Amino acid sequence: MKPIKIYLNPEYTMDDLRAMPDDDVIGMPVHIACVLTAIQLRFTAHKPYPRSDKWVLWASESRANYELLWNYGMDLLEIHHEKFGAPGRYKHGSTSAMEKLGSIPSRVPDGEETLPPLQAREA
Repeated sequence: MKPIKIYLNPEYTMDDLRAMPDDDVIGMPVHIACVLTAIQLRFTAHKPYPRSDKWVLWASESRANYELLWNYGMDLLEIHHEKFGAPGRYKHGSTSAMEKLGSIPSRVPDGEETLPPLQAREA
């Protein structure tokens, strides 16, 4: 199983996302959708994620973390559409999943946002 690669600076701007390499703009929404799906399964269907990924653990710590990751994924999808989409014709494959994942499971605890896991960007 490939590692989940997410580079999240909580203080990002849309210009930061526009400057990202195209591969990250394309790939990270898929990884984010996987993390949020794992949390949905963990808290709604009681099916544990097959491995304790640091992003799943972090995003499930609090509703604020979940929301930050979801917003980041949606912003990446917006940038993806700016770069590659034609109006009304093309959307990233993770768009519909991400839209559905915006509803935070009620069992995710309330709490403040914490710093996301650190991950060095590969050259």
